[in-house]
Amino acid sequence: MSKRHRIDLGPSQSSTKREKTNVTFNPYTGIDKNDDRLPNVICSNCQKIFHDIGNGILSRKIEIFDHSKLTINSKRNTRSSLNKTCLSQLSFNFNSNNGVPKIKKRNSSGRPKTGVSDFEVFFYNAPESVPNQKMLKFWRRRPFTPRYYELVTTRKLLPVWDYKDKFFDVLSKHQIIVLNGETGSGKTTQIPQWCVEYTRKHSKNNCVCCTQPRRVAAMSVAQRVATEMDVQIGMQVGYSIRFEDCTSSSTFLKYLTDGMLLREAMADPVMSNYSCVILDEAHERTLATDILMGLIKEVARKRKDLKIVIMSATLDATKFQNYFDSAPLFSVPGRTHPVEIFYTPKPEKDYLQASIRTVMQIHTCEEKGDILLFLTGQEEIEECCKRIKKEVESFGQDIGSLSVIPLYSTLPPAQQQRIFEAPPPTNSKNICGRKLVVATNIAETSITIDGVVYVIDPGFSKQKVFNPRVRVESLLVSAISKASAKQRAGRAGRTKPGKCFRLYTEDSYKEMTSNTYPEILRSNLASVVLQLKKLGIDDLVHFDFMDPPAPETLMRALEQLNYLSALDDEGELTPLGHLMAELPLDPQLSKTLVTSCDYNCSSEILSITAMVSVTQCFVRPPDMKSQSDQAKMRFAHIDGDHLSLLNIYHAFKQNGESPQWCYDNFINYRSLKSAGNVREQLSRIMDRVSLKRTSTPFTSRDYYTNIRKALVSGFFMQVAHLDKNGFYKTIRDGQNVLIHPSSCLESKPEWVLYDEFVLTTKNYIRMCSAIKPEWCLRFAPRYYDLSNLPEGNARKSLERVVLNNIKTDSLKSTLSNNKQMDSSQIICHYEKSLNYTLYDVKWIPQSAKFVALGSHPRGTGSLDIFQLGKELKLIHSSEKPNSFKCGSFGASVYGDRHLATGDFNGRMQVWDLLDDKSQSVFSSKGHEGIINCIDGIGGQNVGVGAAEIATGGRDGCVKIWDIRQTTPVVNIDPESHGNPRDCWSIAFGNNSNELDKVVAAGFDNGDLKLFDLRTLKILYEKQFKNGICSVQFDRPDIQMNKLVATTLESKIHLFNCNLFKGGINSIDSNIKKLPHLVEKAHKSTVWCVKHLPQNRDVFVTTGGNGTINLWKYFYPDNNENVGTLELVQDVLLSSQPISSFDWCKEKTGLAVCGSFDQVVRVVIVTKL
Repeated sequence: MSKRHRIDLGPSQSSTKREKTNVTFNPYTGIDKNDDRLPNVICSNCQKIFHDIGNGILSRKIEIFDHSKLTINSKRNTRSSLNKTCLSQLSFNFNSNNGVPKIKKRNSSGRPKTGVSDFEVFFYNAPESVPNQKMLKFWRRRPFTPRYYELVTTRKLLPVWDYKDKFFDVLSKHQIIVLNGETGSGKTTQIPQWCVEYTRKHSKNNCVCCTQPRRVAAMSVAQRVATEMDVQIGMQVGYSIRFEDCTSSSTFLKYLTDGMLLREAMADPVMSNYSCVILDEAHERTLATDILMGLIKEVARKRKDLKIVIMSATLDATKFQNYFDSAPLFSVPGRTHPVEIFYTPKPEKDYLQASIRTVMQIHTCEEKGDILLFLTGQEEIEECCKRIKKEVESFGQDIGSLSVIPLYSTLPPAQQQRIFEAPPPTNSKNICGRKLVVATNIAETSITIDGVVYVIDPGFSKQKVFNPRVRVESLLVSAISKASAKQRAGRAGRTKPGKCFRLYTEDSYKEMTSNTYPEILRSNLASVVLQLKKLGIDDLVHFDFMDPPAPETLMRALEQLNYLSALDDEGELTPLGHLMAELPLDPQLSKTLVTSCDYNCSSEILSITAMVSVTQCFVRPPDMKSQSDQAKMRFAHIDGDHLSLLNIYHAFKQNGESPQWCYDNFINYRSLKSAGNVREQLSRIMDRVSLKRTSTPFTSRDYYTNIRKALVSGFFMQVAHLDKNGFYKTIRDGQNVLIHPSSCLESKPEWVLYDEFVLTTKNYIRMCSAIKPEWCLRFAPRYYDLSNLPEGNARKSLERVVLNNIKTDSLKSTLSNNKQMDSSQIICHYEKSLNYTLYDVKWIPQSAKFVALGSHPRGTGSLDIFQLGKELKLIHSSEKPNSFKCGSFGASVYGDRHLATGDFNGRMQVWDLLDDKSQSVFSSKGHEGIINCIDGIGGQNVGVGAAEIATGGRDGCVKIWDIRQTTPVVNIDPESHGNPRDCWSIAFGNNSNELDKVVAAGFDNGDLKLFDLRTLKILYEKQFKNGICSVQFDRPDIQMNKLVATTLESKIHLFNCNLFKGGINSIDSNIKKLPHLVEKAHKSTVWCVKHLPQNRDVFVTTGGNGTINLWKYFYPDNNENVGTLELVQDVLLSSQPISSFDWCKEKTGLAVCGSFDQVVRVVIVTKL
């Protein structure tokens, strides 16, 4: 049984147990930045080339050209031209005995008798001294530098070096090889060079590619190999990553990310440019690697000359061999050094703080050796580096120097190379310094760092996870696997015995999964499907994946691409899909960029795309958060983060890309430069596929609107709606989310789109912009099919838009049949969403303002005042303790500045609207339960000078108030009029013929009653089958006084009130019959009736089906009392009932209405 060591990460170290684990290491020397390359020794003054044979010993001089034939005509004869002149006279051949080149005679044509090109120089056969034995030295035309020979010795020490001949033997016999080489064995740097050597001898095509799962690995390894081969990076050896291509036409060894090779395969499905393809770090099972393995397996059947090497450090060899049709396994052991493993006795609550404590303990207590700390991401790494630097500074000279170096994928290449720097020297107290590399899991296998003796492993990493509920990929911090833990520990023993400090318990290690879950099983496959379709692979279900994803996941990806119009209903690529596949972007971003040409804003979308493709551009130092936030707001755009990024990019260019300007404005200069490079790369792709770069004139009002429309065209599936609880809710999945605190949005727009769904302690959406719902319906009608959307406020809002036939940015009506008023229209001029249920709206007399009354879910009420101008503006909002049910202007003794309201607690109040706080000037409780309806005697605008207000409540009571008193002056209780249960509607009569002394009330049992306020007796009553929803008298100065009543059974009734012409005293105490003029069916329950102030023969009804209906009464041609009631207009405004309506008395045709969908609307009825 092996023994374990435990440590306590507190102030003191506890006793430990020890375990020694054999791990591999790699004596991998870094790139010497001070390496001065020797100039080419061929010049006009020399006649000889000196070759160092063996271990750098000058062995022999050889005449190589006839000096008499060498002339230099001008300064334009550069060194390369001299080389060409000299080499044109050379022809070498190997001597098998001593490796000395021999001069060969030329034939009559001047060419060597052998088939060697004029520009090829054979390398000498120096046994046991130079790696590339018996190989054409075709990549150089000048002698090697001393640095090259230094690295030769180092390379010979690599564990893989002893297997070179065996590798050539296996590669020559098999098309596919599975190579299992432990980390540090040298496989990543040496195997590709060997493949170049092999293909040079056995293939017409000499180009070899080697994939890496990460960009930083591809760049750093390419730089290393270029140094080993003594060539310039980007020439014979290069790399290709997204948005950066460092290769040339002479490149024969290319390191590239697996995603870039997959993209190359779209244009060249059989990979004809390569004679050998190497997939490195295959055990990481990235999305692109899994696709490449399936693709290469197909290509291998078509190209028998293609050699394939699958390499990894810790792969499941049997699984890979079986997948590649029993391919041979080539194993390369690593160099072993013991590593002590330490665990914590209990789980750490804050692994970042525990990591910092461990770093300081190692630095102050342990022997010489560098430290490698694994963390999850850039923000965490930068925060940790700052805190460690402060800790070290606090100790002063009492401890050695500590060089803290971050390493993550978005770090610039020059900064990444710092990890190969030597540790700092000893200080004045003769205490040695050490190097600390704080890295992501990129340092597990992709890069080997010499000098590391101590590894700190918190046990976490960030993994891309696709959340099918919200349909968004997120980077989640999750526990690593046992394989990753072993890789991390192995980094401690590259040069000598090391220690690994695992900041988790041993039990936690035992519970870890054996291997990392393949990315293809936890990712959104939309990009994968688009790439496979572009490659011509249509049968996705039967594509040869090593671990096939669930069919449901593939179907979801197909569905997403179909919504994006990249695939048609048959699953075939559309022309738009072909263009999208050409761009190295996510499908949604690709769609945005392609369709931006249609909105004349592709140049701006190109800049935004570049900005979101790079790392965070804002810098927020912990000690200057306030200043950085202020600087950020200088670029903030009212419509959101995407336009804010555009503002930053434009400002950066306008200021000459100045680093000082970036520093002054707390902006990451490197990110802006990277964005510029990305933009250039995408611009070239757009030019190649004939996508024009256009812009809307900046002075146009559509400049920013077009940009937001283009964003919606691609990101319509990532839209959230503001719910009444203050949270945003995603459209399809109903997830409650919040806008990330880093957003530039100051307000809360009703609709937003977002780039990223962030899962932390709360659900956040990041990179948000305000949009309009009609854009979603216009650009993605299939996705926003209302029948497939879940119930909720978002659907209600969209239904409202759909039902009104969107025209530009305003909602216009659908016209109905009409009579004599066929030119009239009802148009929704403005609309505004509220966060409460809207019960009543009232236009403030003699103003362009109206009041909205409603109820919050939490039981409080809202009293909001809106001003109508060029836009609908909320000018006052107040929240009151009780929810409002109804309101009325009518107590003219107080004037038109006062509003009477009834609430859910039976209290009647009067509010002064000119007071900044809308103070109550009268308040009294008179009902038991809700006050359902209210009307003021001045509500008819007759100016009688009275102070009465009528209310009806759920208790069945009708009360008349004099607001100069604290109690009702008239109280009609239910017992006095037949015990109806609930008074639903109430209306004062007009002042004609003392009709102002009459109140009409409608009840839930279908009773319509007219009360004499003097005697409190019933003047008239009629029983209907269903409740009376609304009642209203028309104006007195018309041909006929009429009473309109509507019922729950969707009927409109008109009564003739001319019997009151002789005065109320002239009629009987109980009217036996009130002439019934009209009964008209309505499409739905009528919630509200309002006569047009300027013409009482015209009135509006609002329906429970969300309609507004305009009616006109036509008088009979004879003397009969009956006429006709005709529907002039029928307009659908909402999917919810229109609860209230009120006309503006000063402007004919202008009105306001409120509905249960929490939206208030201003409508215009034209040509009345």
